[in-house]
Amino acid sequence: MLTIAKETNILFNEEYIQHQTEITNIQERLEQDIQILGFDSNDYKDALDYVQDKVTIFRFLKDTEFDLDKAMERLLDTIEWRRENKIGRMTYQSIASEFFEGGFAFFHKHDLIGRPVAIIQMRHFPKFKDKTKSLTEFMQPFACLVMEMARQITRDLTRKNEMENNQPILVSQISIIIDIAKAPFVPVDSSLIQTLQAINNSRFPGFVGSVYIMNFGWMYQGIWQVVKLVLTEQAKARVNFITAQETKHIMDENNLLKALGGKDAYEWSLDSDLMLDLYATENRFISTESPPPSCRTSRSSSLSSIFFDAQSYFDSTSSYNTPGSSTPMHLYQTPGSLTPIHSYTQRQVVVRSEPRYFLNGFHMGDTFLTSFFRQTANTTNSALDSNDLTSRLNQLITLEDTMPHFPHMLPDDHPQSMYLASPVKMQLVRVEQRLTRYTRKLFHLSFACKGAVYWLLLYCVLRGPVEHTFKKTLAKLLTSQQQIAYSTIGATATIAAVISASIQNNILNKP
Repeated sequence: MLTIAKETNILFNEEYIQHQTEITNIQERLEQDIQILGFDSNDYKDALDYVQDKVTIFRFLKDTEFDLDKAMERLLDTIEWRRENKIGRMTYQSIASEFFEGGFAFFHKHDLIGRPVAIIQMRHFPKFKDKTKSLTEFMQPFACLVMEMARQITRDLTRKNEMENNQPILVSQISIIIDIAKAPFVPVDSSLIQTLQAINNSRFPGFVGSVYIMNFGWMYQGIWQVVKLVLTEQAKARVNFITAQETKHIMDENNLLKALGGKDAYEWSLDSDLMLDLYATENRFISTESPPPSCRTSRSSSLSSIFFDAQSYFDSTSSYNTPGSSTPMHLYQTPGSLTPIHSYTQRQVVVRSEPRYFLNGFHMGDTFLTSFFRQTANTTNSALDSNDLTSRLNQLITLEDTMPHFPHMLPDDHPQSMYLASPVKMQLVRVEQRLTRYTRKLFHLSFACKGAVYWLLLYCVLRGPVEHTFKKTLAKLLTSQQQIAYSTIGATATIAAVISASIQNNILNKP
């Protein structure tokens, strides 16, 4: 699963080294421009610190296909946006305290290729006490704080690698693990989606390396809509739906939380969150304008205790695996389908170069649907000098098996059909599906003729006890046996009709 990501990291590192001249050029131009923007002292310091972040400048360059003028325009606009929203002055105390009551989102250690890992536990999604604000008003500053922390973390890790001559130098992306177990309902509205999209795509481009979603079920479709809408098409193509066992192929199990299937007994709290202390408190205002190494000892050593030097992983896996030799993984290719798509031991999970579109679970109208078919601009840059790396990456892509997205929908005699792989299981699934359909049809048919079937059943059930009670009562008032019989039958039928109508209305009108 990490083979392509590892190759991509190396290619990004080559680009980062190759375009150092352009990065320096933009830094010099930005430093001149911010001097004439009329910022106060704090805003000027924040803008200057932002300009000194070469990793961020590289992200904007890459996102604009290394067009210096476009990158300059976007960076200046982002600097002005940061000043208006006081991004450079944000701490965790400046946003809603509910976000930090249960460990909803936090950074914890790294994956196997050295990318910082952000863990999101949806079961701790905050319950806000202020009912006068919308969800968007709460989420916007929190999203800005998290992405700003990610920017500082990747900046400092890259600087540390440069000072220590570690290879690869660049750390530009993060991994995200989202645990959806026991997630509450999250209300989704258009303003929330647009706000998060703008933050992720325009202000913090190129941050998301991989997204791993655990414990996904059909009941969590609403949450999935929020998560995938804030990602670019390229980022959505990197989304994987994995099990707890498969997380061990992403992170070392000693660094993986026990709640996620690992051995790390760490439990989040404000006191134990070192990343929050370094980058979301007053500590973040310590000067980071590329001072001498001696001035950065404390922060670098803190990072060393949390993130590892990825060189060991790259050295230990220097021989590039072919798809056939990789460990098969289990992906739910189409979230929302009741039939999960399993990989087989002879096949490798497909990693596609083109955007992957998810076509299930659309619940938000035309705007929601069309958002998945907007092709983004091709951000492929010019060929690198490292032809060896490029040929290896192309080899990985061309050798991939063409496993379809929907193997459970293929004909039974198709070589990749799930029916051939596990015929007994698929037959049982089909029987279960037929029984479910027939049961639903019978349920709906039972309400035909205005609930006559239920009326008849209730009449038969009530006839014994109800008629007996009525006969005893009416015997004291009437003398004719025929009148007593007609009266008891009519009363029983009326009661059955009332109960039947009540049941029908409650079930059919239930939202």
